[in-house]
Amino acid sequence: MYILGVHDGHDASAALLQDGRIIAAAQEERFSGLKGDYGFPKHAVDYCLQEAGITGDALEYVALSSRTSNPVLTYLKRNANFSVSDWVEEQESYWKPKLLEHREVSYYDIYRDKPYKKDAYYDYSGLLNSYMQPQDMDEFLDRRLTHISTYLGIPKERIVVTNHETNHKCYALFASPFRHKPVLILTSEGIGDEFNSTVSVYENGEIQTLCNMKENHLGHIYQYVTLILGMKPAQHEYKVMGLAPYGEPKYADLILENLIDLKEDGSFRLNLDYFDYCTGLTMTNKRFDALFGSPPRSSDEPVRQKDMDLAASVQAVTEEVVLRMTRALAKETGIDNLCLAGGVALNCVANGKVLRDGAFKNIWVQPAAGDAGGALGAALGDYYWNLGNERK
Repeated sequence: MYILGVHDGHDASAALLQDGRIIAAAQEERFSGLKGDYGFPKHAVDYCLQEAGITGDALEYVALSSRTSNPVLTYLKRNANFSVSDWVEEQESYWKPKLLEHREVSYYDIYRDKPYKKDAYYDYSGLLNSYMQPQDMDEFLDRRLTHISTYLGIPKERIVVTNHETNHKCYALFASPFRHKPVLILTSEGIGDEFNSTVSVYENGEIQTLCNMKENHLGHIYQYVTLILGMKPAQHEYKVMGLAPYGEPKYADLILENLIDLKEDGSFRLNLDYFDYCTGLTMTNKRFDALFGSPPRSSDEPVRQKDMDLAASVQAVTEEVVLRMTRALAKETGIDNLCLAGGVALNCVANGKVLRDGAFKNIWVQPAAGDAGGALGAALGDYYWNLGNERK
């Protein structure tokens, strides 16, 4: 049985399983040369099929890693004649407030009586205003399925649409070395689908969700700092992590006292007085700038010592949040084995702190913990969870 996993959001990728065994997996950027490339991963799909020596009609299923709130414009950029392509090329959808509206519903209650800033940018082709409606999402999804069906030469009935957060946890679990032991699965990322963090337990062949967190935007905070350091959010966080050792965490207390309300179990909420993505056209506001004593760094400016200190500070806060969370979960569940997934799990420094902390005896971090792992997560989840095949 061949199952092809496809992730067509940012960091697009494809993966191929044969009877549960990984035959091939690749990220589209490796072929196109475009960092974080998005849309249907044609080259990665072709590569996977060639590695197995098969054509599309040999596939039993295609597992499409989808998110109900994913900017499907990124997919349509390549596969339909939409005039929004230049818009998508210029600016990742995640960083425009109009496309964040459906993600921040609870935050909009806070701004209910404030005027919402709009400009022609959001009315491009009249598409963006309607894009979030359920009927439009259904239409866009159908177009994606039609394209995949046509390209691979298979009926739509063989395409299974999978959930974003579920893909994270399935890759982390089913590629892990843990077989018959209870496993705790923690996912955390900047912008999930409905949730930004999830906690699940795998035991006796069943996955049970303990909790889903909508407010825990741990990766989001890291992305804010990436942005104000003059780098690209959802892409250059690794640069911030690499910059951190050159600085001192001088602003860590400032972040904890002003930007987030952090609890002992690692849960927290953002203080939205410092952010402007709900009612303005920027992610942070002037109050945020004043808190750190200067406006965001321009990408063409030299890196200052202050920038290094800010990187060190957000790294320290991230480590503190992750440690509080993992300690609380270990104490609450009594489980010794931990799987980590989601973009936050790409922070290898924080992972090392968790390992040395000793709250868990065994830790597994899936190599493509970010969205690039969505294709493998979709394929593995379909084979082991949906179809109920025995763990290999």
